[in-house]
Amino acid sequence: MFDKWKKTNSNNLKSKSDIKIKNSKDSKDNKLNKTTGLKVIRILIWIVLAFIFIRGTITLIRPDPVSAMQKKEDNFMLQVSTSNAFENKAFSFAQNFAKDYMTHIPKDDVSYKQRTLKYMTQDLAESIKFDDNDYTTVLYSQAYDIKKYSDTQYDVFVYLRVQYKTPNTSVPQMDPNNIQYNISENDVYLDVPVAYTNNFVVEDVPAVVAAPTKGYVDSNSYNGNSASDNINSAVQNDLNQFFKAYYEQNQTQVEYFLDLDKGQTVNALNGRYTFDKLDKITTYSTKSQNVYLAIVEFNVKDVNGNELPQKFNLKITDKDGKYYINQLNTRSINILNN
Repeated sequence: MFDKWKKTNSNNLKSKSDIKIKNSKDSKDNKLNKTTGLKVIRILIWIVLAFIFIRGTITLIRPDPVSAMQKKEDNFMLQVSTSNAFENKAFSFAQNFAKDYMTHIPKDDVSYKQRTLKYMTQDLAESIKFDDNDYTTVLYSQAYDIKKYSDTQYDVFVYLRVQYKTPNTSVPQMDPNNIQYNISENDVYLDVPVAYTNNFVVEDVPAVVAAPTKGYVDSNSYNGNSASDNINSAVQNDLNQFFKAYYEQNQTQVEYFLDLDKGQTVNALNGRYTFDKLDKITTYSTKSQNVYLAIVEFNVKDVNGNELPQKFNLKITDKDGKYYINQLNTRSINILNN
């Protein structure tokens, strides 16, 4: 019996010892798992922080695309503005010089040199000689082009309308203080060589040059389906009323005929001209229902009774038998197809 108790007790002690060992092992495993989990979390946190830091650094080094685009646009606009300001200043200088340069009064050398000295060196001003009997007056001057010769040198082209007075040799000139002149007008085009440091200066005498060549454009008549005679007649009646209001009345009367497309404006001329009637009208159907294109020709008279030819194309819409104007355009050829 004692041996049985001893054996049982020994087994119990062994079981308790095994339990302690197991519990110790489980505790170590739990601590290991807990430590490993914390390490993983720390690593993840450091990865996130490193990512945020790198991204922030890249953002600081590389500007935002929107900001970069805006900065590029601002720089471009500044360059355009600076270029336009420089060109306007050059144009103004050359225009003023050309007007003084081409204005000559007989026996007025002193005044002429004083005027030209505002633009050029004294040596250059004194080298310019004109006939004492030259009598010219500039009626109008306008710079129209500029070309770069070097970083500081430019050619500015100026148009002038010049009035010439020449003694009338067909009648006796009895009084030298009251000379009779023949008067004529001519167009003059000058190439004015200028230099620029802090301000502009005329480098040399300007050269007369040919007028600038004009552009070229084809003249294509509108090709569309003509509206019926009844529609053409109705449109003609409404447009006669509209143009009467447009030329001779005020904006309130004009607005009665308008249903303008977005961006379109039509402003009355408030009686500056008189209108009688349309001389020619052709009305065309368009792709849109109840929308038409009318091409018109007529003359108006100014306050002095002078006739001026007028040509328009109008986009109009039929609303319950009344034709409203959506667009008024100044051309009867090369019209966009609607």
